[in-house]
Order: sequence, then C-alpha cells, then structure tokens
Amino acid sequence: MANILIIDDDYYLRFIMRIILEGAGHKVFETSNGLDGERAFFSNEIDIVFTDIFMPEQDGLQTIINIRKSNHTVQIVTMSSGGHSRELDYLMYSEIIGATYSLIKPISLVDIVSIASKASLCLSSSHHNRCNIVNSFQNRNRSLARGKNTGQGQ
Repeated sequence: MANILIIDDDYYLRFIMRIILEGAGHKVFETSNGLDGERAFFSNEIDIVFTDIFMPEQDGLQTIINIRKSNHTVQIVTMSSGGHSRELDYLMYSEIIGATYSLIKPISLVDIVSIASKASLCLSSSHHNRCNIVNSFQNRNRSLARGKNTGQGQ
C-alpha cells in the first residue's frame, strides 16, 4: 500500500481521511498547513499527497510548486470548496502547476479510497508507465464544478 500525506487545516477532515485510509491499509501522515506538509513530504517517502488549497502559513498551490521542483512522480490531489474567483479557477490552476487531480469539497470518502488505491497500483513498476488515476473521476468532477459554478447543481 501507499504512504499518504494529508495536508489540510480542517482537523476533522484529516481525522476521517486518516481512519478511512489506514483502514484500507495505507500509512498516513498529516499536517495542517503547507509548510509543515513540505517538511513531512521531504522527511518521508510519500507516494500520494492530498492537499487543501487555502491554508494558513503556506497555501496548497505553493506547496505543489515546491514539491514538483524535486519530485515529478508523486501523485498530488488538491481538495477545496473555494474552487474559483472571478480571476482564477484555483482547482484547475492546481492541475496546471502539477496536481494530478483535484476534488471539490465536500469530498466523497469513496473517491478518496479509490484514488488512493489506483495511485497505489501506479507505484508498481509494471503499471507505472500507464498510470493515470484521474480518468474515472475527471468528467464527473468537472460536471459537478460546472453545475456548482453556474448554480445549476446536479
């Protein structure tokens, strides 16, 4: 299974994710901001990072940039409920700068376990070149984002 780092300032979300992911057999590390998240990432062999975008001390976008400077293969999943402003869609931008995928909060715990399991499969050398954890989630999440952004909901 995978070594997973959760970076989010929401204690309860981290707690629930930890219980679910450890129950699925993963080793979980957690921090409450991007600076501590970077320290945990570079101090441990992390396979998957789940990070919020808006956090104190250092946001998730800067954290993604800093991690990607030295590691191009780690799976990074951004999570946020504040996904856009008039000027910028933060979740989409997170993918442009290096996130593997983005999730709109509130997030489905089933999606988290599925993403972690698919990313774990990618860790094996036989699947590494074909690794793409996002295919089964991307269209659904984009549809939800469009509905949420336009007020059309689904």
